Formats: sequence, C-alpha cells, structure tokens
Amino acid sequence: MSSYISAKFSGGLFDYVNIQTASGNTSGQQQSRQGLLNGVQFGIGKQLGSRTFLSLTTGLCRLGASGGQLNPVDLANSIGVKLEQRLTAGYGFSFSLEPPLNELFCGTGTDRSFATTRRQYGLDIFRSWRW
Repeated sequence: MSSYISAKFSGGLFDYVNIQTASGNTSGQQQSRQGLLNGVQFGIGKQLGSRTFLSLTTGLCRLGASGGQLNPVDLANSIGVKLEQRLTAGYGFSFSLEPPLNELFCGTGTDRSFATTRRQYGLDIFRSWRW
C-alpha cells in the first residue's frame, strides 16, 4: 500500500512522497488508531533549484492522538528535516535534523535502552566520481 501511495503522489506538488511502515503490536491485543500508526513515517521532498533538495518527515501517530487534536508543539517536535546541497566538482553536503524516537512512537513502546530520546543532528560531506 505504501509503495502505491508513494508512486501515485510523487511528481506532483512534491517530487518525493514516501510512507514507511513499521511492525505493529504482536501481542494480539486490539490496537487503537494511534497504535496502528505508531512507527509509521510520512515524508515529502521538493527539488529547490538545480542543486538543492529539501525533505520533511514526521511520524503519523500524532494523527491518532486523543480526540484528533494536534498539539502544535508535539507536531513540531516530531518533524525531521533534511537539506541536501550539491557543490561544484562533485562535492556536496547534507544536513539533517531527526526527531527523537519517542516522538515517532508518540511516547509509547520506547522503553528499550537503545531508544533515542533526544533530537538527532547529522552533517554529511560527500564526493561523487564519474568516469
């Protein structure tokens, strides 16, 4: 389903549309709407000029929050941003800002010791060769 949605909506207003699913609760309990959306990420991206690409991602569990009310602060904390810039001579960089894992799961299911609870920052410098 996520591949179909991605293919259907990419290339219109956004150059890139993606839905990444995560495994659900395996305990056999009936899940709430928020539980079904835990771990599901939605991403969009847009080419800005010939050398710049901007993408945004967020967890969809906020859509299943109680009463359907979206808290703007919680929503802002759950958004990830990535900016990719090509420079001259095959060089480029990307800067990313990823939300904490507990925002992706709306604070549930992140009691594992390896779960990140702080925002993640990244900077990559890359070089492309062509021959």
